[in-house]
Amino acid sequence: MSANDGGPAFPWSYMDRDSMGVERTRDQGAGMSLRDWLAATLSMPDEIPQVLAEELMGTGLPSDTMQQLAWSLAARSKLRFMQADAMLAARKEAE
Repeated sequence: MSANDGGPAFPWSYMDRDSMGVERTRDQGAGMSLRDWLAATLSMPDEIPQVLAEELMGTGLPSDTMQQLAWSLAARSKLRFMQADAMLAARKEAE
């Protein structure tokens, strides 16, 4: 995993009053990271070349159909995160 996740993509908080009537901001969560959001929303072709998938996975295509599906999905996920990491690196260089 990349050390630079880009920070939170959708942080959220809310305001409320404590028992003394003082307004406070309550942080509820950071949301997903920008890296996760980029990986999830990147446009990708339906299929990636098998030679690329084999390089990403470090193994050949399994013979079992369900294992093939899991292998293919894992390869596409790795590619998505590689692209997200490249986008975050380019963003950092532009700063």
